[in-house]
Parts: sequence; structure tokens; C-alpha cells
Amino acid sequence: MDKITLFGLDKAIGKLIKTEAVRDSIEAGKYTIDETLTLHVQGTITVGEDFKWVPTVSIPYKETFALFLRYSGITREVALNAMVKAMQEALTTDKEAEELIAGMANLKAAEELVQAGLAALPKQSKKGQVTAKVTVEEVR
Repeated sequence: MDKITLFGLDKAIGKLIKTEAVRDSIEAGKYTIDETLTLHVQGTITVGEDFKWVPTVSIPYKETFALFLRYSGITREVALNAMVKAMQEALTTDKEAEELIAGMANLKAAEELVQAGLAALPKQSKKGQVTAKVTVEEVR
């Protein structure tokens, strides 16, 4: 089976499983599969160009926050107490960040500062987006 067909099959089956909630209908356990199938796979696959991006989701946030505290000169006990208090409040509040820091800081200016910092990070290559419009039917 060629790579494009295999990729289209993967996309179509993944979509089918999500659409039909197959996982929800299967009980926990170990299952043995032994089937020979003949399938008809038809459709198109579009592969986008690779591109550069700032990998913000790859930033190790715990380590970044620990280094931020160290570089800020905040002592260990004060930092830990402030962090625990902030996490507790963030998990239980229904307020937005802008409301929480109103009077202390300008959230928009802080976000702009963060964006400027992110723009200075090294860009990494990312594979182009792949879209598949594929149908799979079992041939009996």
C-alpha cells in the first residue's frame, strides 16, 4: 500500500471513530483481531508547505517559571506561597485575567511585552497542514 493511501486511510478511520463514538461503545479489556478486509479508499489529500513558527507549546512552563522566579530575585518561601495562592485563586475564580490584575498592571501592555519576547525566540520548522477528504468502504 502506498504512503498516500495509507495516510488517507488513517485520516478517514480516525474521523470515523470520532464521529461514531466507537471508543465509547467498547468495554475495557483486551481484544484479539484477526480479519482480512478489502477496502475501497477514494478521495484527495492536500499537503501544505512546511513553515516556521515560534514553538510556544514546547516551552517547558514549570522550568520557565522557576527560572523567572530565580531571575526576579524572589525568595523561595515567598515564591512558593505566592504561586500556590495564585493557582488556588485561578482555579476557583470566574474572573478574567484582566479583572484579576486591574489596578496593578495593564494586561494589554503585559501581553504585548510577552508577544515581543516570544517573537525573539528561535523559530522552528513545522510540517505543513494535511487535509484529507477520503471515504473508506468495505468491499464485500
